[in-house]
Amino acid sequence: CWTIYKRSERMHVYTTGQWVLLFFFYCLCGWIWESCYVSLCQRRWVNRGFLHGPLLPIYGSGAIIILLATIPVAGDLRLVWLFGMLAATALEYVTGDVMERIFKVRYWDYSSQKCNLNGHICLTSSIAWGFFSILLVRFVHPPIARLLARVPDLCVDPLAILFTAAFTVDVVRSVQAALDLRDLLAKAAEEAAARAAQEARAAQEARSALPRKVKSEKGIVVEGLSNCLVKFSKCCAPVPGDEIIG
Repeated sequence: CWTIYKRSERMHVYTTGQWVLLFFFYCLCGWIWESCYVSLCQRRWVNRGFLHGPLLPIYGSGAIIILLATIPVAGDLRLVWLFGMLAATALEYVTGDVMERIFKVRYWDYSSQKCNLNGHICLTSSIAWGFFSILLVRFVHPPIARLLARVPDLCVDPLAILFTAAFTVDVVRSVQAALDLRDLLAKAAEEAAARAAQEARAAQEARSALPRKVKSEKGIVVEGLSNCLVKFSKCCAPVPGDEIIG
């Protein structure tokens, strides 16, 4: 069992199954929030997230970590803000860095933001995580905790196992799809580089096939034409490869 500190100064005990249900609930809430927000910004529906299903694990993990990190300081909003910000920022950086290393794709990028670290985290995002921690601990989670307490104990573990099994299947399929996308992007990059090299060689060969002008003491000699000597005035200074005009 795990223990969380409540505002009413009482201690409430969560079982592992209850923590799992809380994780999936906040994954769903995060998916709804981010998908709706991004869709409104882009004026089209955008299914956010790494998984196929309506879950964003970064939000579920963030909510659980914030709740656990703020247990000792739940009575002080300033410390809730600080501890929640630090915990969520650390999670966001580690998750972003690991996913980029594995899949060679960035699922979020703060490179355009000021005070960012490798594009995985930034100051504005961290500040937002702090205020989200206060919102979660003081306003969002208490009614969710009361609702969770009404779920019969006999149903908690079976639901947790069911959701975990479905989540695991989704993760496996999503990881495979991401790995396939990584290989596809790598192959496309190699093909693009090969085409660029081929085009460069073709351009070089085309330039080499053009008639060249070779400066001599009395004029210029046009290669490919025999017995053709052309004089030029002092103001002219042709170089090999110049077009012949006149």
